[in-house]
Amino acid sequence: MTRGTILRWASVLFEGRCYSLDHLSASIREVFIAPNVRAPERRIKLAVTYGLHCFSVSNSNENKCKTIVLDEREERLFDLDRYRLSLVLPEIIANLELRRCFHTGHQNFFTVELLDEQGQKQDYVIYFRTWRAASGEAGDVRLHVESAYLRSDAPQRHKKSIRFKVIVANTYTGKEIHEPKN
Repeated sequence: MTRGTILRWASVLFEGRCYSLDHLSASIREVFIAPNVRAPERRIKLAVTYGLHCFSVSNSNENKCKTIVLDEREERLFDLDRYRLSLVLPEIIANLELRRCFHTGHQNFFTVELLDEQGQKQDYVIYFRTWRAASGEAGDVRLHVESAYLRSDAPQRHKKSIRFKVIVANTYTGKEIHEPKN
């Protein structure tokens, strides 16, 4: 993993209770890319990490919480709602091959999980970035979950989807991933 990456988040003490972030610890899994006419079969080791935005909100957010969490770049406030949702993140990420992923237009991607909460569907939006792992790092490709939260505004218009395995294979081979035109 690269320098500055948090491999294991420390637990957070919030309102007298300790919240473990072990479920957001770095992990490595294998992605199988089937052979095709242009490339042989590949088994790519994917190193997965999770960012601070998966369980915290901006200091400017009108959140009553004053429990500060930080990484090497910023300081934010622990958010119990985002934390609770983050408990399903590792399972969602483990099944990205079964989901539709979309370009953001900013060199990262997102997927949407529809959560059924008391009969209502809500968009749990998960933003992630991939890059080829540097020499000496764990894995072949890095996937960093940058942020995950319930979208409260109008649903984003999705452009053409991209398969997760295409993202991983192109990242691994260094092939540029172009955003499709509408």
